[in-house]
Amino acid sequence: MTGVSLLALALIAGAGNGFVGNAQAADGAPDIGPAHSGSWYNPSQNGHGFSLEFGQTVNGTPQAVVYWYVYDDRGNPLFLVGQGAPEGNRLKAEFVSPVGMAFGDFDPATVTREPGGLGVFEFSDREHGTFDYTPSSFTADTWGHQPVHDLALSKLFDVPAPASFDTPDLSACTTSADDSIYPDYNVQPAAPDRTGMGSTATDLAGRIRLGWNLGNALEAIGGETGWGNPPVTRELLRLVKESGFDAVRIPASWDQYADPATAKIDPSWLHRVREVVQYALDEGMPVILNIHWDGGWLENNVTAAQQAGNTAKQRAYWQQIATHFRDLDERLMFASANEPNAEDAEQMAVLYAYHQAFVDAVRCTGGRNAFRVLVVQGPRTDIELTDELWTGMPFDVLPGRMMAEVHFYTPWNFAGLEEAQPWGNPFYYWGAGNHSATDPAHNPTWGEEDAVDALLGTMRRKFVDRGIPVVVGEYAATRRTHLEGDDLALHLRSRARWVEYVTRQSLVNGLLPFYWDNGGLGNFACGIFDRNTVSVFDRQILDAALRGAR
Repeated sequence: MTGVSLLALALIAGAGNGFVGNAQAADGAPDIGPAHSGSWYNPSQNGHGFSLEFGQTVNGTPQAVVYWYVYDDRGNPLFLVGQGAPEGNRLKAEFVSPVGMAFGDFDPATVTREPGGLGVFEFSDREHGTFDYTPSSFTADTWGHQPVHDLALSKLFDVPAPASFDTPDLSACTTSADDSIYPDYNVQPAAPDRTGMGSTATDLAGRIRLGWNLGNALEAIGGETGWGNPPVTRELLRLVKESGFDAVRIPASWDQYADPATAKIDPSWLHRVREVVQYALDEGMPVILNIHWDGGWLENNVTAAQQAGNTAKQRAYWQQIATHFRDLDERLMFASANEPNAEDAEQMAVLYAYHQAFVDAVRCTGGRNAFRVLVVQGPRTDIELTDELWTGMPFDVLPGRMMAEVHFYTPWNFAGLEEAQPWGNPFYYWGAGNHSATDPAHNPTWGEEDAVDALLGTMRRKFVDRGIPVVVGEYAATRRTHLEGDDLALHLRSRARWVEYVTRQSLVNGLLPFYWDNGGLGNFACGIFDRNTVSVFDRQILDAALRGAR
């Protein structure tokens, strides 16, 4: 393709598109964004160029549209149109070639779309990049286009970006919700405050190796001690940190502490949750705070019939939670829900609405929340359903500040099934070398190491490879202390193997493992720490998790 060795690239950022900053990619090069806006070219030649416009799909997935102005091998002007999703510092654009268009009058009905080939832009910094092109058989045969490899690009001039590229544009936030059944609790929104909020989701993910759940405590129905655990203390969180965990997920209930008519949360409960969050932050551990099962008002009602009321409640609760915690720094992350029960595409659309209400409510409170990392859950936090139904992240006013969440209890026969069911027995044993010769009825028939690898690898490809961190928000296998003798010993060894393997393979795939500790110390429980004596109870599982996190 004579002349394609001569290129100019004009990156024109679309206003209001949500690209409001340039995070660093894993290799140190900046993610594609408005800071690259301008004209790029090869200084030895001129006359050709691209326009690239950033935007997002309705689900918030970053997209770019490329208009390529070029020539055929006889010098006639042509153009191709491409589309692709930015990934770190790279953009792959699949081009199409409209044939039959002309300047002036032409019949649109005669225009055809032919394959135009693949273009790849890669930026080493905000001033330099390269371009590669693989022509399609159509462009090669019809126009004589040839491949281009590592064509150097330099920035010629800047195109000023809107101020919203540096600071989230919250102008679309409303101060009232006329269509809501609850009052507007975002009554004092603050100006965006970047202080202490410089890290992206990927940055924060890089600081987490092994997380721990404060389970069956602040989310307990009936109060903090309603499910048998004592009140949470600063000493417990200090023990968690000293034992080797470096982050904490705090499940919390809110609905039982709110006025049913107005959704106003009891201020004393907001203060208590903040006190516990501060315990973890004081130990230097990042925190994920969520709306957990909470009586099932959202989790069990991901339906079109409940969408309007639950969206309003989601907005009202998160306006209050976000406002109360607004001054805390980036180490606090918010999570929309727990295990929302969406089973199909229709319910997935409702779940997106719940997540969007969460994102919008938090962002619109402003202050540090304008930059806070937010976590959204896949359907049922099930890996296979998430891979099938998830089509993109919710829309956000800035990139790189969201994580996805799934949970891992595979195989359930081993992790939690207590009694035999028509579809299968409980598994007491798990993993290579851990099958029983004397109790074969309770050996695993599925879900061992190869299944772990496959499932976690799915989430790496779905999210991590696209620059979206993934939290494995819960994983554990309950102990079965009703067993005795060699059976019990083999079972406990199997649990340790499972915990170590899931921890390690999560990290291998770029996922962030958070062990589910429900505080229970008996049969069918999974507590590591004795919260009454503030001591380590299950050293075998703690050591297994630490080995997996090395």
